[in-house]
Amino acid sequence: MKKNKKSKRRVNKYIGILVLLIILVAGLLINFLLAQNKTIYSIETRIEALNNYQSANEKVEKLGWIRVQGTNIDYPVIYNSADVDMADITDEDFVWMETDISELTKKVFIIGHNIRNVSSQPLITNPSHTRFEQLMSYIYYDFVKQNKYIQFTIDGKDYLYKIFSVAIVEDDPLDYTSGNPTEEEQKEYIEQSLEDSYFDFDIDVDETDNIITLVTCTRFYGYTNDYTFKIDARMVRENEEAKNYSVKEKENYKAIKEKLKGGGNDETEE
Repeated sequence: MKKNKKSKRRVNKYIGILVLLIILVAGLLINFLLAQNKTIYSIETRIEALNNYQSANEKVEKLGWIRVQGTNIDYPVIYNSADVDMADITDEDFVWMETDISELTKKVFIIGHNIRNVSSQPLITNPSHTRFEQLMSYIYYDFVKQNKYIQFTIDGKDYLYKIFSVAIVEDDPLDYTSGNPTEEEQKEYIEQSLEDSYFDFDIDVDETDNIITLVTCTRFYGYTNDYTFKIDARMVRENEEAKNYSVKEKENYKAIKEKLKGGGNDETEE
């Protein structure tokens, strides 16, 4: 009789432990699913800020406003016109376009300076960094997992984009221009960006999408070659929400991770 009671108590104990484990696992699973479905970016309109900036800078024409999640990049986009003396506004944070556009185009390229965050071990969101220097934070996988959205304001509207590619490419940043490519040209560009990317983002993108690309210079591989750090994103589609989406490291990121383990002088001038 005593043995039966002990056996029952032992069984009940095991059942209790099993129930607790099931509850714990279920709770973790629910929290994970909720985190995946949680909106991680909310648009804060920059229409008024853009209008105010344009009113205060009459010589600056054809501009927009860029905001990048997780960084201090939140300032005007200027058209690099021959009529605008960039030296007159060097005390302000800004980036620029090489193409004269006053309204959204199918493909938008925005260029910014990276003066001090150019080493093989870039700093993450250093507050002393301005222009596009904090863009280099996206070379780190942990940062990318939590920051996947770009906001661009132009022609009186705020547009939102989802990042689908992060890469360092052997190009001159000034080679990139905004415009309206054919679907075949857009498809070719997207395919190359997906191939170059260090991360595999769980979103689809095709030639019908509007694309925005942010580029800056880097000396990640030293001073002997010209490389460009490049982030590509596609516009959030109708009825899409700004929720988190999964991302994985690709095989080509292994070499980057090894490079990130090395030293480097972050404050080296270009």
